[in-house]
Amino acid sequence: MTQSSIRKIYFGVTDRRQMFRLFDRHAQRPYRWESDDSALFAGEWFEIARAEHDYMLDLLPPLWIRGEMFAMREFLTESVTSVFYTLRIDGRTRYFHAYCDLVQSRSPVEMRDAIVARESWPVKAMTRVERLEHVWSTTHDEYRGYAGERFLPEHRGKRTVLVYCAGRTELKLLDDLTDEEIAAKLPVHLRHLPLPTSPTVGTRRSTCASSIPTMTMSRTTSSMISSPMRFASGRRRPAAPMSARTASCSI
Repeated sequence: MTQSSIRKIYFGVTDRRQMFRLFDRHAQRPYRWESDDSALFAGEWFEIARAEHDYMLDLLPPLWIRGEMFAMREFLTESVTSVFYTLRIDGRTRYFHAYCDLVQSRSPVEMRDAIVARESWPVKAMTRVERLEHVWSTTHDEYRGYAGERFLPEHRGKRTVLVYCAGRTELKLLDDLTDEEIAAKLPVHLRHLPLPTSPTVGTRRSTCASSIPTMTMSRTTSSMISSPMRFASGRRRPAAPMSARTASCSI
């Protein structure tokens, strides 16, 4: 289940229900919370509405605010936390959520640049990986899961989805879906998008759409938060170790 590359996991602007669902779209993973799943979440991003961005900003004092971005104080894993962005792309102000590993001090900046580059493509397109991620994000829990005993040992733990094939349903590895099976699971407006002709299409940079000054929360403010935050989804984020917090302040 190891993943680490920066990747768009949903096409469209999420509402609050969808946002909370995407916060932990790997909730069914085996041995949840028993190991460090940082690589599974780090690099995931999707677009949100302004109302959801502002809601998360007001939920708790951020770990830090820097220009067009702020980081959540409560961590998902030992070093991965939510970073929210306000970005000006092609003359429009847009809002995004991403998971960044703060052990890598420049990960929020690199994520911002990757989002802007991806959303600046001059032609609307969708890679195969993005199609698979969207399928996974929008499939209900009852129809997705992780490969178990019925799969070969080298495939166990990989993501699976139910597909309709030859008059019956079949459990398949997500990565093994055919183009036709992927298209059947995508909404109509995404089914016929072309593949990008070049992975480097779109290199324009963002213009900061926020006038929030750069700041880091003080130790006094930090000490006021004594218990982990529980999200509307019922998920509890463990507190981050001091090493991750220290790394996050060196961007």
